[in-house]
Amino acid sequence: MLKVRTMSGNHVELEASASWRIKDLKRALLSKKDGEGPIGVQLLKDNSLLLLANDQTLESAGLLQPEADVMVVFSILRLGSKIRTMGRKLGSNGRP
Repeated sequence: MLKVRTMSGNHVELEASASWRIKDLKRALLSKKDGEGPIGVQLLKDNSLLLLANDQTLESAGLLQPEADVMVVFSILRLGSKIRTMGRKLGSNGRP
């Protein structure tokens, strides 16, 4: 059983196996999420942003260890919208 916190303080429990890949976890978390898309999913472990390959297993990422504190952050990006990053406006393609 994998227990994942959300930014709002709720918990999502998933029957995840060690052979699950990061992409499987993201897909399962998105299926539990209400709201409009497109939605991005970022994972944090012990309050650090994880930059994991989608093909990496949950076991190799250390997400199934009992002491692991895993949080999910959902982000909605509207196509064609402008994003402000470090004081610069960026288009939806990530370029100024």
